[in-house]
Amino acid sequence: INGEIKYQQAYTLTTWDDGFKDVKLSGIEVHEGDDVVVGFHFECTAKGVWGAVDDVMLNFVSSF
Repeated sequence: INGEIKYQQAYTLTTWDDGFKDVKLSGIEVHEGDDVVVGFHFECTAKGVWGAVDDVMLNFVSSF
């Protein structure tokens, strides 16, 4: 997509019982008329690995 900007945050899953973790991105600027797409990309290097994503939020913080 022309003008596409990607923001990303690396996170490593360790064990299945590691508990839930908050992973946050900040400093994202969205302007009137912008489209926002939220997605996830996972890379697994071992068989039988799994994970879950829950309670995804995109929050308005402030305007200038």
